[in-house]
Formats: sequence, C-alpha cells, structure tokens
Amino acid sequence: MEVKVIMNGFARRRHVEGSGLSHFTCEEVEVVWATSLWFAMNLISPGYREGVVLVNVPEEDLTHFVSSVCEITEDTPVVASYMPRRKGEPCQKVFRAGPKATPLPAKSCQIVLYRNDVLAEGDDNDSKLEDGVCWEIVSINVSPTEGELPIAPSALIRNHLGLPGGTRTIMTDEQFVETLRVSTAFWSNHAMQQPTIEWLLENPTS
Repeated sequence: MEVKVIMNGFARRRHVEGSGLSHFTCEEVEVVWATSLWFAMNLISPGYREGVVLVNVPEEDLTHFVSSVCEITEDTPVVASYMPRRKGEPCQKVFRAGPKATPLPAKSCQIVLYRNDVLAEGDDNDSKLEDGVCWEIVSINVSPTEGELPIAPSALIRNHLGLPGGTRTIMTDEQFVETLRVSTAFWSNHAMQQPTIEWLLENPTS
C-alpha cells in the first residue's frame, strides 16, 4: 500500500547540519521516499497518540543519519538560551551542550510522522486536508541508544498540558508521569549539541 509522506517545513529547517539537532547526510527526497517505504513495510511503532507513528530506520541505513545527543559530565560546558521555537510561539528555556561536547554515535533512529489532520489541530500541516491522508515528517530522532529516544521533559510537559508549541498527548496523568520518569532519567545527563552561530543567524526564532 502506498503511503503518502512529505517533509514538514518545521523539520526541513531544523534537521540540518549545524542546527544542534540530528540530521541526515543524503538528499531530502531520499529520506522522504525511504520513510514511505519503511512505513509500508510496517517498520513502525505507535506514537504517543493516535495519528502519530514512529518509523524505525533499519540498522543498515543508520550511516545516513547523524546524532546530536551529547553526554553531560561535570566538565561539560552547558549553554542556555531563551527563545521561541518558531515565530509566534512564546519563548522557551533550552539547555545545550557547549561547543567542546562531541555527539555520541548513532545506534538507532526514529522518524516521527504526524497525520495531517492531527497537525491541523494547531494549524501546523503543510499538506491540504482535502487532498486526503498525508503523513508529515516533523522530527528525526537519532539516538545514541537502542530504541526510541526519550522525548525531552519540557516538550513532554508542553504536549500533555496543551501549552503553546505542543501537541496534545491524550495521555492519562498516570501515563504522563511514567513517561516523564523515563524522560528525566535520560536527559538528566544528556543534551543536544549547541547550534552553530551561522545557523542561529539564519534561524533566529528556531
């Protein structure tokens, strides 16, 4: 069965070299085509709500994806920022590993897809609803561990509470607490790499 997949503009802008986030080294069209194929092959895991799926990148294709997750020690410089993810959203506190931190090798990668009607809840869809179901790549999570990269605590909280910049999780409070427990345990000594100055100048509200 053919699965219609596109790259959401939010992901296109953020998942590039220098952004401080994971990125891919091949062409975007290749990532989109491969994601559609892996989805059709059922290489997926359920997301945190209906209408969200995680496409699991096969091990042999991990060489095309680069992690930005760094391990934090007492000697690692940490950089804080206070800015919106994108224009129109409130500012958020973000902590990143400083310039001397080295990202850990990729051991797994999940490509996060949102169905366009779910994205439409926050007017974030790039495909037209009248054209039918379309899955949009909103995040590429390259992990230094096997399996799913835990969502950052701040993002999880925004989602669960329905705050600006988040997408409602439809989790119970009990599920939220357990997910937050796992998230906090991982991110207590890990952080994304700091973006380059060049990328920040080109993307001042990302």
